[in-house]
Amino acid sequence: MAATDRPELGLHIYSVHKSMVHDFLGTLERIAGIGYRNVELYFDSPLLARFDEPCPADVLHRTARGLHLRVRSTTVHHHPFLDWDEVIRYNLAIGSGGITIPMHLYNLSQERTKPQEAKAFARTLDDLGRKCRGAGLRLRYHNYYNEFETFDGKRIFDILLEETDPALVGFEFDPYWAVRGGVDPVAWMDKLGARCEALQVQDLHKEAKNVNLVEVDGAFDNAFYPKIHTHYGDYVEVGTGLLDFPAIVAKAKAMPSIEYVMVNQMESTVHGEFASAVMNFEAMTRLLAK
Repeated sequence: MAATDRPELGLHIYSVHKSMVHDFLGTLERIAGIGYRNVELYFDSPLLARFDEPCPADVLHRTARGLHLRVRSTTVHHHPFLDWDEVIRYNLAIGSGGITIPMHLYNLSQERTKPQEAKAFARTLDDLGRKCRGAGLRLRYHNYYNEFETFDGKRIFDILLEETDPALVGFEFDPYWAVRGGVDPVAWMDKLGARCEALQVQDLHKEAKNVNLVEVDGAFDNAFYPKIHTHYGDYVEVGTGLLDFPAIVAKAKAMPSIEYVMVNQMESTVHGEFASAVMNFEAMTRLLAK
């Protein structure tokens, strides 16, 4: 694929998670009908230690191919007891290109500081990245706001960058959560450089309170985040909120390392899931075409 074809647009299917619960394959069909050609899947488990398959791998693979949908990655929450061999086998069977780990809590251990926990997690990411690379998959980590907490002048994200091997671990960068971490997303895209391999995007309501959540809740100690720590109304369609999407997309287009941009609007309280997916598709298509 030529560099001018990048980044490609896709939809993280959490954006339509309410529909997905009732009709997983039908939801994929509706996504394709909007015009999306790339998706990032996610697999949810109330225990996190168990990998819950939404449908048989062969059925999912056949359905996605029939709809001309490319599974670029799957979001899988890490748990120490998760069977990663099972996760990898399923990803290979559905034709996924990689695995994305979201949201790590850096203060679960009573014996380590957050920076120490970040270093330990970086070793875990390298180990999993090595396992994924051996199977032909790419491992990426997806940031939230807590990676921008600062300790002795160094952010958690800095530690992850320094302590992980670029050959084993890439990053799916989220500008929304960067803003909620109190930093400039474009500057951080520049800082990540070639390690910024994908974006996940949504917009922030112009009247959102407590934009910088590091100042509000630096502890990030609630495993049920973000439903408790933010309001549903904070999430709006691309281009209607606070984020400078022309600058973000322009930067993404200038970075050959970025393969795709996934829309992931975590909640849509006004328009509904599919109406928001259409609005986001149209907005991102216009921005990417400029």
